[in-house]
Formats: sequence, structure tokens, C-alpha cells
Amino acid sequence: EGLSFTNQAKSFFEQGNYRRYIATCFVNIGRARRQKGEYEAALEAFDQKLKLDEQSNSASEKAFTYGEIATVLSEQENLPEALDYYDQIYRIYKQQNSRLNMTYNQHNRGNLYWRLGRYADAKAAFDKVFQVVSKPESINKYLMADGYLNYAQMALSERRFPEAIAKARQAIEAAGSQYINVVASAKYTLGLAQVFSGAKREGLAACEEALEMATRAGDAALVAGATLALAEAKYEGEDDQGALENALRAQERLARGGQKMSEWRAWLIAARASQRRGEQNAADAQTKQAANILSLLRQKWRPDTFNSYAERPDVRLYIKQLGAAFTAEPQSN
Repeated sequence: EGLSFTNQAKSFFEQGNYRRYIATCFVNIGRARRQKGEYEAALEAFDQKLKLDEQSNSASEKAFTYGEIATVLSEQENLPEALDYYDQIYRIYKQQNSRLNMTYNQHNRGNLYWRLGRYADAKAAFDKVFQVVSKPESINKYLMADGYLNYAQMALSERRFPEAIAKARQAIEAAGSQYINVVASAKYTLGLAQVFSGAKREGLAACEEALEMATRAGDAALVAGATLALAEAKYEGEDDQGALENALRAQERLARGGQKMSEWRAWLIAARASQRRGEQNAADAQTKQAANILSLLRQKWRPDTFNSYAERPDVRLYIKQLGAAFTAEPQSN
């Protein structure tokens, strides 16, 4: 409904060549498309906004639009390209001495760093952010809550489960009722950390609650992430049917969004659930899909980038579970 109204407004503003309002319409369209998981359409809208920025020769507006593009690329799991945009943004804000924007930029880059296995860079970025936002005169509730979430997700990826649990709880408390996306992400991060720590019933309940919240929020990336987490929690709880159903549901969403980093993991969870159900043919096919997508990711990224990602403790474990199926050359998809 919002898209419909925005498109009507854009048509009106285009007739009068109201560039400022046309630009606002493109931002709203791009954000709505991103939330719906329509990433290529979102990028197209922001590209139109960028053309207007170039006509006005506004560095600030260009940096703002770069940020929107980087957010889409990050959700699409095209992390190296997203990081390139954030680096460009940082240079603009540094030249302008825009400290608040630089802090947000550090936060966003830190989130990409740990996802790529660059833990030292991520921790350095997050420490700088917390030095700023924790001061009474410059406290920022969103950055505090999302910062705790990033610490929790990073700890989970490093398989430091007690720290992941503690930081996820801090994120939930800091977010309150104001930032539902942060709470939902923190809930399934907490849930997985609990499951892997042996508290399987509590962890499963947290993941189920996260998916309910994500569905209410209507954010495609959040729903896909929560569904994938629930699949893994159900597998660890030996609910193979539930694990298989949720893994395939997540895979379908992730494939639609081109989110290969998560999609290959969804196929892997499905394969392991199928294998434990005694469905070896299905398990073999699903394992091959996981290995194929991971190989495509390796082909797409620079070797040093992929190797850093592959050395993440959680990813290293998943690759070990793939075993011999993960070959050097991707098959046709």
C-alpha cells in the first residue's frame, strides 16, 4: 500500500520536476523493496536516486544513497561490494568531519567485518562505536542495542556461546519495544546459543518467538534469518521433520533474494535432517546443492576474502560437515 501511494506521489512530482521530492520517493521505494526482499528492484530505485544526487553535486546526499545501497547489498549478502560502498562513505564523512555519521559507518563496517571472518577489525570498529555512544552526552539507544546484537552474533559465529547469550540478552533489554528487528534477531541468536549450550527447549522457544516477531515485522531478510535459525534449532533438538521443513522454507526465500551465504547452510541443514530420516537420495542431492552454492561463492569472491570467511569457526564446522561434496569447481546451477 505504501508503495502504491509513493508511486502516485512520484508521478505527480515528476510532472513538476520537483527533484527533492522525487528523490524522497526513490528512497521510500528502495526501502520498501528491500524490506520485501526485492533487492534488484531496491538497487534500481537507489540508482535513480544516485543520478539525482550527481546532478545536484551533493556529497552528503551521495553518501546517504551509498549507505542505502550498501544496506541492500549487505542484506543480499554481497558483503565485499557492500564494504566497498561503506569505505567510500567513510571517506566522505571524514572529509566533512561528520562524527555521528562516521560512528554509524564504523558500526556498519564492523558488522560486515565479522561476517567475513575479520574479527580483529570488527572488534576494533565496535569498540570505537561504544566509546562514543556509551557517553551520557551522546548516548544512542539504537546503536547500543544493535551493537550488543552484533557482539552476540559475532560470539555465536566464534562458538563462544556464554558470551553470545549474555550479549543477546543485553541487546533485547536495550532495544525494548522500540526496535523490533533488533529484538527478533537477538532472540534467534540467543536461541541458537542456548541450543548449542544444551538448553534446547529454551533455545527452541526463543527461535520460535523470533520467527513470530519477524513475521509480524514483515521484513524479508529477518524472516529468512529466523526461519534458518529455527531449522537449525529443530535439528539440534532432533525434530528432523521440523528441521527439514524450515530449512527448505528458508532456502526458498534465500534463493529468491540471492543470499548465497545463508542458502548453502539451509541446504546443509536439510541434507543432515534428510540423512537422519533415512532419506539418503534426498540427503545426497541437498548436500550437492549446498556444496555447489558454496563453490559459487568462492568463485565470486577474491581468494583472501573467501578464505577469511571460511576460517570462521562456525563456517569451518559447516564445511567439515559438507565433507568431500565441497569441490573446487562449481557445477552449473
